[in-house]
Formats: sequence, structure tokens, C-alpha cells
Amino acid sequence: MSEQHDKPQPISEFLRQRLTLTIFGGVALLLVIGAVIGLLLPGDESPEDNPTLRGKIAYLSPASSFATNLHIIDIATNESRQLTDFSYGIEEHFRISNDGNYIAFAARALEENQRALDVFMVEIDSGKLTQLTNCAQANASCYEPGWHPNGDFVGYTREELDPDLDPANRKRAWLVNIDSLESQLLFDDEQIVGHSPVWGGEGERVALVSTNPSGILIYDYATEEVAYFNTVQDVIGVFSPDGEIFLYPQLTQGAANATYYNQLELVNFETDIQFPLSGGQQAPVEDMQAAFTPSGNAIATVRRYLDNRYTSGGQVYFVDLETGDVAPMVVDGAYSHGSISWDSTGNLVAMQRFSYDTTQVDVLVYDRRDGKLYLAVEDAFLPRFIQE
Repeated sequence: MSEQHDKPQPISEFLRQRLTLTIFGGVALLLVIGAVIGLLLPGDESPEDNPTLRGKIAYLSPASSFATNLHIIDIATNESRQLTDFSYGIEEHFRISNDGNYIAFAARALEENQRALDVFMVEIDSGKLTQLTNCAQANASCYEPGWHPNGDFVGYTREELDPDLDPANRKRAWLVNIDSLESQLLFDDEQIVGHSPVWGGEGERVALVSTNPSGILIYDYATEEVAYFNTVQDVIGVFSPDGEIFLYPQLTQGAANATYYNQLELVNFETDIQFPLSGGQQAPVEDMQAAFTPSGNAIATVRRYLDNRYTSGGQVYFVDLETGDVAPMVVDGAYSHGSISWDSTGNLVAMQRFSYDTTQVDVLVYDRRDGKLYLAVEDAFLPRFIQE
């Protein structure tokens, strides 16, 4: 059943964190709301009960440990294997290449320099590990990798650890060739200072987090123009599959000026339209992460309503960008959900789920075809579907 509340304007066309939230009340309230709108709270089904489930998911595990490493699971066979084995674990920001063959991530390379990270790449099929950068040796830390769409380059953030450097210039976006292992600044232009690069479409645009001033820079390679979007979140956004739409987080002050919460701002480069997808200041909505469907005409979002639909943690909703309709996918106030990722068919959504009762984090898969939630991996988090 679709909700018509806080409907965004029709148009044609992040939670990157482990969930360790304080336990709040609200389960009873959600049950009442569920009864009112006819929403069935999903239970945990076994993937073995649904022979149509297909796909491989990369994730971090164990969630209960300080040192977490990369694993993958085939949800059709329930077979899993570990891809990395770093004693200190890897950083939580990892990215899968568009062809589904490699995963880029950051980890500590030198025992004697515990502040410094380097970027690595692991081949999914063979498990071959390649160190892409040597930042720790140069008293720098490199992290937040992002694949260029052509698969030949990995962008990353390089942070200089010299305390005498200007803080505004310590973080810059770099690029490494995965074959030659040669690195260079993404932009030589000193006016384009940013980090955490993310490319859109086939590489026509790249988005960077700007530190001074705070915001997001988007560079268009065809026009050589730079667009600036003001936001204090210091978090990069996400492009639609064709690169024509960009969603980014915006800190919004509530209507009563009593609190601040995160909403999503939408930019359409094709139509030159920009508006608050979450509804703006008057909307009792907090959107914490968005993931585009493979078609790009809709998103799944991790959302909290701040009115009588309130839940302590994030729930998963489907937003049709063409009609503005909003429909619940996974809503259960006993849990907080996040780290959503679509499979290539647009039928399955992987997510992590934090239990307020047990404080355990698990990986689950939601099937839009039957509306059921399937438990994929226990004690795991940050799932990402591998596109095949």
C-alpha cells in the first residue's frame, strides 16, 4: 500500500556506519501503525525456502569483533568464504568494481604506523591481493576508494599526516592505475580541492567532498565546469546509474527549530532541477541513505518518520521518482536497518539490521516479489551485491 505523505515533486527520471544505537521504546507504537496501514511486519525466512533467490553478496564480518574482514556469500547455495585476513581488519568503506571482479578497500599496511592506511584490491574469484598505494611509507593515509566506471582506475582520499600542513589542504583526491600502480592527483588545479571521489554514469562527472568551503563539488569533464552544492555533512552522495541524477545529504533544521536531521537533496543535471527529495523543513522525515534501483527511476531509502509514525531506527522505504509515491518495504521498530544495496534485477535488496534487544547486527535480503525478508548472514554488516 503506497503512502502519500510528504510526496516529493514528480520528476522524469549512506548510512556508512555500523549500527550501535541506544535501545529506545517504540515497538508497540509501530505495531499500532502497522495495523492501521495494513503493513505486515516481516519475519526472518530462510533463503532455502525461496529457490528464486540468486546472487552474491560481499560483506564484513564478524560484526561483533573489532577486526572485521571481507567475506562473500552465494545466497543461492548458502556457501561463503573469506576474502581478506588482516589482523586489524579493514576499513568499512569498500567498493566493488562495476564488472564484479574486484573489491577495493583500505587497511593498515605498516605495523609501525598505526594511523596510516593504504588502498588494496582483491580479486573476487582467485582471492589475489594487490596493494595499490604506498601512502603509509610517505607519512600519509589513503582510504575511501571508489572505482572509475572503466575499471582501470581507483580513486581514493589521500590525507597527509604532517601536522604542520594547512588542514584545508591535507585531504586530496588521488587516482591509481590498477595495472601500473602509478598514482597521481585527480586534479592538478589547486582550485579543485576535494576528496572521496565518486563517478557518475560512464565517467562523465565526478563528485568530491569539499572541505573549504564545506559542500560537494561536481566536475563535468565535457564542459570543464564545476558545480558547488552547499552541505555541512562532509559525506559524498550517490549518482543514478546513468549519472544524470545526484542525491546528497543535507542537514535540515526542524520546523520548530528544535532539532536537526538528515534529508536528501536531489539534483537532475538533464532537466536542471534541484529540490529536497525528503520534503524540506516542513516534512517530518529523516532520510539516512539512498540506493538507486538499476533502472534509476526509483530508490530505496533508509528513513525515519518523526511524527506519529516514529521509530527509533531507520526503516526501508521505496520511493518512485517519477510519481513521488512512497511505499514501505521493511518496517519493524524492534530493529534499525541500513547499508542497503540492490541486485542487478531490481528485485532484491540486501541490508544490515541492528537488533535493539540483542544488539546483534545481521545481513538480510528483502525480496520485492513476495515481500519477505530472508536472513543471509548472522553477525555481519555492510552488505553489497556483486553485480554479475
